[in-house]
Amino acid sequence: QLEILGAVLAANDRPADAGRVLERCARSPRPTAGCLVALAVAYHKNRQPDDARDALALAEQVAGRSDREQ
Repeated sequence: QLEILGAVLAANDRPADAGRVLERCARSPRPTAGCLVALAVAYHKNRQPDDARDALALAEQVAGRSDREQ
């Protein structure tokens, strides 16, 4: 649910709010690649390129990614 809320916030040009929500999602015990990619998008929109790159690197390490997440 946090992943979806964060993605919607980012899509509606609220990247700072999206980042806060998605950071909670990313701190979960097993964050999904989708959560981390959405976080990267939020960081990118919020002009945080280093954080966006780090989130994408973490997404690449998630085992069992779906075809969509890949």
